[in-house]
Amino acid sequence: MKKRIFTAIVISLLLFPTSFTNAESTVSISIDGTPVEFSQASGQPFIDENNRTQVPFRQVLEAFGATVDWDSAARTAIAEKGGITVKVPIGTDYIYKGGVKIANDTTSLIKDSRTYLPIRIVLEAFGAAVDWDGSTNTVFVRSGFPVVKIGIFEPFSGYNGAGGRQEVLGIQYANIETPTVDVGGTTYQVELVYADNQSNPFIALSAAKALTSAGCSIILGSYGSSVSIAASGVFGDAGIPAIGVSCTNPKVTEGNSHYFRICYLDSFQGPVLARFAQNQFGAKKAYCLARLGDDYSVGLCNYFMAAFGEENCRFETFSDSTSDFSAYVANAKSFGADVFFSPVSTEVAALVINQAAEQELKIPLLAGDTWDSNVVLNAAKNTDLRIYATTFYHEGGDTAFDSGLKAWINNDPVARINNGGDDKIAAVSAMGYDAYNVALEALRRAGGAGPADVMAALSGVRYEGITGSIDFDDVNGDAKRDVAFVIVCDTEACEWKLVKQQGID
Repeated sequence: MKKRIFTAIVISLLLFPTSFTNAESTVSISIDGTPVEFSQASGQPFIDENNRTQVPFRQVLEAFGATVDWDSAARTAIAEKGGITVKVPIGTDYIYKGGVKIANDTTSLIKDSRTYLPIRIVLEAFGAAVDWDGSTNTVFVRSGFPVVKIGIFEPFSGYNGAGGRQEVLGIQYANIETPTVDVGGTTYQVELVYADNQSNPFIALSAAKALTSAGCSIILGSYGSSVSIAASGVFGDAGIPAIGVSCTNPKVTEGNSHYFRICYLDSFQGPVLARFAQNQFGAKKAYCLARLGDDYSVGLCNYFMAAFGEENCRFETFSDSTSDFSAYVANAKSFGADVFFSPVSTEVAALVINQAAEQELKIPLLAGDTWDSNVVLNAAKNTDLRIYATTFYHEGGDTAFDSGLKAWINNDPVARINNGGDDKIAAVSAMGYDAYNVALEALRRAGGAGPADVMAALSGVRYEGITGSIDFDDVNGDAKRDVAFVIVCDTEACEWKLVKQQGID
């Protein structure tokens, strides 16, 4: 059980190598120009035999404005400030920031019944700048950098809430990895500002206005094309650039100069799926199901049918209030369809899968990127269904990213819940990760943190992401992508497996 620290805990401050090796040398600590006072009870800073500066943890962290705790069972010191939690296990050469493991080149230790920890890495995890003045033996700490805000325009609730939360996980993980950015010679702390569009185009307007009023320099999102299309005008009127993460409908970027996109489009994804159905299964007839009024599912069905042959398709829609999909599955069977295509939200997908299993649907179920989710895997577990989907990224594509994201998810209960209760990596999390880093690259190129500067720089960004090379075209600011991953659901192992990478031809 955690308890507040009432005894002196002393921390080791990792500094630049110094010319001082005298353990009795006096060391001073200054935070934002104010000296930190030390006493015999708190412990005194000193330079050890390894030329590392040791300072009292509790004294310095509380002067820094953080709260300090001690987990006696885990032998871990904990500091919290501004929503950031840093944990330092004793006897290790790493710390955890928000559950993400960060390596250090010094080891925490216990000496003379006192605990010493690497404070430099801790303070930098909070966004502080740490400098060493060897002429005065003084550690100078600046408590924080100026802030640049990135707006997160995503659904945390509604029918796209599950996918939206997974997309945000990738953004949050990237922010933990890279919390600062250098813009025009100044280092900025990156602050994420959240607005829940609730998967609703009408609420999306107020969510977008909240982000523009918050002073964001750039916007990321959204999962779901309808809300992105609805909010586009708000971002455009405010002069703030936006990067679409997984909103694949062409209308998101069409006819404007402020909305960019790192994902492929439905005009590409639809024909890919149509060709796959025809080439893989010899499909002659297709049943297509979309949600009424949903730009994503309706639009993707239209692109699929145009490539497949509309005369060979039966197209139906359902309303928001629909929860029973038995009739639609029955209609597909009576139509004699060879494939069932339904690029709907993960929540609806689970209901469709349940009915397909109950009616023992023998034909393949096809969908777009929204079905690449553990929600779908869990719904299909132990069924005889054949489920295929297109996606942006497949787990195993970048082992460093995969292992790092999994470690964070497994060490952060909230992150694990937002990922659907396990550590399977969704493609939209990888896309969120890349979108954040593209935004940082635009800020670096901009030379200034204002939205207009970022807007002007964004079109010239070239970024090698974990989901592939990201390069915007000159027409609508869409990413130049010509390949999609086709995956299949292993219903016994409850995991997605890669079938192939495929283009339209």
